[in-house]
Amino acid sequence: FAREYRIPTGSKIIGGAASKNRNLLWTDLDLHAFVFNGGDSVYTPNRVGSNCGLIGKHAWAQQADTVYWMGVGNFFSYAGSGVQPIPCTVWDDVFQNLHPDFQHLTQCGSNNDFTELWWWYPSLDSIGTPDKFAKFNVVEGVWDNGDMDRCAWLDRSVLGNPLGATSSGIVYAHESGFDDDTIPLQPLME
Repeated sequence: FAREYRIPTGSKIIGGAASKNRNLLWTDLDLHAFVFNGGDSVYTPNRVGSNCGLIGKHAWAQQADTVYWMGVGNFFSYAGSGVQPIPCTVWDDVFQNLHPDFQHLTQCGSNNDFTELWWWYPSLDSIGTPDKFAKFNVVEGVWDNGDMDRCAWLDRSVLGNPLGATSSGIVYAHESGFDDDTIPLQPLME
């Protein structure tokens, strides 16, 4: 039965997600999918990815039918046909500057309006809170990174535009207005 099933790999469960037609569980090493089968065992378990464990319980997000996450040494995606590493042009900036004692505090947020995924992570200069970001546009395959303190995120919802909270408790409404806090944004065209 499902409650008696032991996940055979990894030393602990890091996080879980209810995605399309399956429940996902990440260990520190792998990704497992549990598909409802309606039988005595309730769910059919399957390890769908190895060496792709989740770095922190909030380091994943979903866009459409694909789940994206940050692992200990890479970024990954899963759409039902196997785990794929995501080529990352800012890999050195992220993983060589990631604080090993606080990496589990990494947060991920989806901005569906712009097909973006954001990961906020604590850098080596951090005092234990996410202070840097890596952003990935899933349509264009383009990465960006920089400084930004966010420890919580809510994508567009009935509340309106995406909301992001800082470690000091300030909540920002993203994608609205024409300034960065109180500093006017400068137009940029590349």
